[in-house]
Amino acid sequence: AGEDVTLVARGAPYEAMSTHGIILEGPKSGRPDPIKVRAVQPGEEKPPYDLIFVTLKSHQLPAAAQHVRALGGKDAMFVFPQNGLPWWYFDGIPSKYQGTKLKTLDPDGVLSRTFDAANIIGGVAFKPTDLLGPAHIRLADGAGDSMALGEVDNRMSDRLQTIAKITTNAGWKGAPGADIRKVKWTKLLSNAV
Repeated sequence: AGEDVTLVARGAPYEAMSTHGIILEGPKSGRPDPIKVRAVQPGEEKPPYDLIFVTLKSHQLPAAAQHVRALGGKDAMFVFPQNGLPWWYFDGIPSKYQGTKLKTLDPDGVLSRTFDAANIIGGVAFKPTDLLGPAHIRLADGAGDSMALGEVDNRMSDRLQTIAKITTNAGWKGAPGADIRKVKWTKLLSNAV
């Protein structure tokens, strides 16, 4: 889609990506040949990056927080497309719970201290996939596939529009919205059914 992209991986996913690229299977998004990508292992990155999609599982974030934050400059945008409630859930919006910390998600406060809310973009991935092997992904390609995006303070910003355009140009509809928390609850409830 014309962007300069670096993927960070370790172990078998790194070996697969750096050797043959990523294999995508799917009725619409699939590609006949592996997609060559620039893959590096943690510590081999060349920061600063302007936009970082943090796709670690929520329980992996605290241990990686300092390293991930160091990948971006002062104004870097960090998109966190994790399912579930984020540690910043009560930040940025007026609420009787404003300032409340979700200790189960950030037990030592590492994430709150490491990532300023001004650098965070919340995300929710709506794209069913199966991991068939390292760097080998099957995509369901549904009509509702999208990457929901939202600011911590729910405003519709220019940078939100920019990120949505980048994901859309890459083949995954970017869906900026004014209430990322509501979208997260919708996804949580759909996963529970």
